[in-house]
Amino acid sequence: MNIRNIVTKLNSAVIGLCILSITTFLCMEIGGVIIFANDNNGLIYSAKSKNVKVNERTVLDNVFHPYFGYVLRYKNEKYKIPNWSPNSIKTNGDGFPYAVGKGLPDPPQLPFGVKEDTAVVAILGGSVAQQFFDYNYRTGHLKRLMKNKGFFSNKKIKFINLALAGYRQPQQLIVLSYFLSLGQKIDLAINLDGLNELLHSSVNSQKGVPISFPNDDVWGNLGRYIEAENTSRIDQDSILARWHEGRRVTISFDRKRCKLGSCYFMHTLRMIYHHWRRTSLTPAKDAVKNKSYFSSRKGHNVVVPGDWAAKPVREDILHKTALLWKSTSILMQAIITRFGGKYLGVLQPSPHDPMSKRFEPIDKNYRQRYFWLIDPLKRGYPIFRYHSKQLQKVGVKHVDSGRVFNKLDPAESPYRDDCCHLNVLGNKLLTEFIANALMN
Repeated sequence: MNIRNIVTKLNSAVIGLCILSITTFLCMEIGGVIIFANDNNGLIYSAKSKNVKVNERTVLDNVFHPYFGYVLRYKNEKYKIPNWSPNSIKTNGDGFPYAVGKGLPDPPQLPFGVKEDTAVVAILGGSVAQQFFDYNYRTGHLKRLMKNKGFFSNKKIKFINLALAGYRQPQQLIVLSYFLSLGQKIDLAINLDGLNELLHSSVNSQKGVPISFPNDDVWGNLGRYIEAENTSRIDQDSILARWHEGRRVTISFDRKRCKLGSCYFMHTLRMIYHHWRRTSLTPAKDAVKNKSYFSSRKGHNVVVPGDWAAKPVREDILHKTALLWKSTSILMQAIITRFGGKYLGVLQPSPHDPMSKRFEPIDKNYRQRYFWLIDPLKRGYPIFRYHSKQLQKVGVKHVDSGRVFNKLDPAESPYRDDCCHLNVLGNKLLTEFIANALMN
């Protein structure tokens, strides 16, 4: 074989290799474009570069509480959690967050003594209530309105936070009862809830977790983390399964930074591989359940079904949740009244409440991002609204804030996301609504 033949064959091989590489790249690029379009309803080339943030709060930011389910991990330092407050926050000794900054006191340690000239107002609920508290703690808006309207007009008003992201009934009932039993004076309890009750009862039921249990995304995953730590000491497969799950999550964040379809395609393949390996290495449900220290209640899934989000929420779950919510509201007013305080329950606003005005979506893909909460909220809010009226009939101080934003222009959204959380305008209007409700 002469040199010319060798060169010719090498050229042919190189050309063939180039054609194969270009074809492979084009197939990957087209595949990635299709997958991205299916995930995001748009072209990857026109998508804005995403500054990917981790979750606002990770599971390990929380610790188990013997009565409340979970609270924030105590840190004797200030730190930031995105979107919780424009200020840094600190937790008090019981794990509830407070904004810190110029002119703001250190978080109070409960219980504390109160003079006769001071009224204590407690805010209870989930993340919307927590951020409502943060807004008023920093601005003093509700305090000024209460003073102007003659509510506690001859007293100093001190606000305390008993709300935390993810809380839902009966957690508010338990939190209120606990601090009253410790001797904490509370002159007024404002309980802003309704959404988490619907949302997390639905999610719990789909995962096979009792609807009265705390939010499974936090409390349940915290338990599963501890279970995994316990199991991994004696089970090498569990160690590998956790590693593969960690890789899948990391790659999913990296994928959001892709600007080419081929990048998106390769990251998707890697995610599929790590998901498959994690699934194949995870012990069988019965093996995990028999070793579990997490829960042994009948019907409680220790291992979450992979298809939980695809299951529709049963109608009876929504009605059972509403009855639980109604009962806890009655009990909260009865208990605080017995201790000399007052109660106001507020059905919180939501963009997915059929009675509320629909504003321009903040994320054009909100239906895909929030598909798991839209349906139970749309179906559940009318049920809760009926029970809110029933609460009023039996003497419970309860108001419905569903229409609080209905006079706004559709482009002037009071929400900072497409779930439920309020921006400054939303908190301002809700504060004014609650101040008027207190006087009525």
